[in-house]
Amino acid sequence: MKNRRKKGCLSAAVLLAAAMLFSLTGISEVLAVSARDTVTAGTALQQYRNVAYFASWCGYERAVEVEDIAPSLLTHINFAFANLSPDGTVTVGDPWIDTEKPFGDDTWETELRGHFGRLVKMKEQYPHIKTLISVGGWTWSKNFSGVAASDALRKACARSAVDFVVKYGFDGVDLDWEYPVSGGDNIPHRADDGDNYILLLKEIRMALDSQGEKDGKKYFLSIAGAASPEFVANCKVAGMMQYLDYINVMTYDYHGAWDTATNHVTPLYDGSSGSSLCVSDTIEEYIKAGVRPVDLNLGMAFYGKGWINVKDPDGTGLYKNGTAATSAGYGSGTWEGSSFDYWDIAENYAGKNGYTRYWDDMAKMPYLYNGNTFITYDDEESIGYKLDYLKDMGLGGVMFWEFSCDKKLALQSLVAERLGINKGENPEHTGYYGDVNEDGFVDSIDFALLKAYLLGRDALTSKEAADINTDGNIDAIDLASLKLILLENRIPQPMKP
Repeated sequence: MKNRRKKGCLSAAVLLAAAMLFSLTGISEVLAVSARDTVTAGTALQQYRNVAYFASWCGYERAVEVEDIAPSLLTHINFAFANLSPDGTVTVGDPWIDTEKPFGDDTWETELRGHFGRLVKMKEQYPHIKTLISVGGWTWSKNFSGVAASDALRKACARSAVDFVVKYGFDGVDLDWEYPVSGGDNIPHRADDGDNYILLLKEIRMALDSQGEKDGKKYFLSIAGAASPEFVANCKVAGMMQYLDYINVMTYDYHGAWDTATNHVTPLYDGSSGSSLCVSDTIEEYIKAGVRPVDLNLGMAFYGKGWINVKDPDGTGLYKNGTAATSAGYGSGTWEGSSFDYWDIAENYAGKNGYTRYWDDMAKMPYLYNGNTFITYDDEESIGYKLDYLKDMGLGGVMFWEFSCDKKLALQSLVAERLGINKGENPEHTGYYGDVNEDGFVDSIDFALLKAYLLGRDALTSKEAADINTDGNIDAIDLASLKLILLENRIPQPMKP
């Protein structure tokens, strides 16, 4: 939340004075004060996000289950993936492992089994965790363009997405359309995909908010944003933010074995190759386009990419020609060719078995080379530099792909420690009074939303957070209390679970 220089609750005298003020002047006159003009002194003490993608297929050969997740290290879990049908329906990606397979204490009589059932049970122990169903991905993005181009299909998609969230116990929707306008791997696309994407998000946002009013809860909406400047321009990302809670920026896969020469998978800065593709450039593109830094999650790759047949007898293998490994195995990849999970790199490669670790101080990236195989990856040192950058830029948090790649929790633990995330079971509080839009901040946006609610213009995301004086009512006294919190930099009070 916020870093307040002055602690303490509002005194009874302050509340009485506020009540007298409203009774004497009338609510409409007092509410006419502009939040933009008067509530700007509050400074943010941020509650960072740590968003983990959990892939459905990890329950098979990788033998990783929801129970293996450490919820205390996370704030959000994006489940990958649900599919999008041509008619706009959001469907379960793998019905067996997602909703039917018994895990843990499940029986055949358990109403919701599979990964989804375990996520619901997890949230009973860790109520701070928010789960989002991620729709699409690299393989299942082919129907986005057609659905987004039709008003009827956009509405159908929004209804289906909400039905999916409610039926399976999720807290929101994450769209991973790869990619609007430019397309992906044989993915249909249109020149007006960017405009249509915003219209699709609008429909889903309205449907989620409507359901939230019925359920008395906040539903989240996010997207996975590509690292390229073309995506930022094509999708008009600033326009998206009127409907999104945040963007998970995929600041990784800048290079891999699809390139003929070795390079870094996720360089923080330009390396000595002079490549313009790097994490800092991507983030700056989003910010220049009008997205607030706090609305961006910095994407991290908990895996490495590799090349074989890299010849550099007198060097380190960096920026040298190589070829892709087409199958998995030691020296070729953990589960697929040229891709290495971080746990595998740490256990079997980094400084072991003939592999030497090198450091590129320009890119702030490590890499490994054994005279034939080159592996680019992130480790604790490079993640540390990225977290420093995140804080310096005022970003909202971290997103990483994906959980099973760091199943020993080494990198996740580092991120959580550096971002101050350690929730534990049944945390001491579930949020802060005044954070009425539940975005992790108590700021002038909350003031404007509460003002609009009292004028009858808008609904509230969190009525509990709006009852700042905890008297059971949401009224002008709460608005006056919020104004003082912001103007005097007071520490918001935590809400008890």
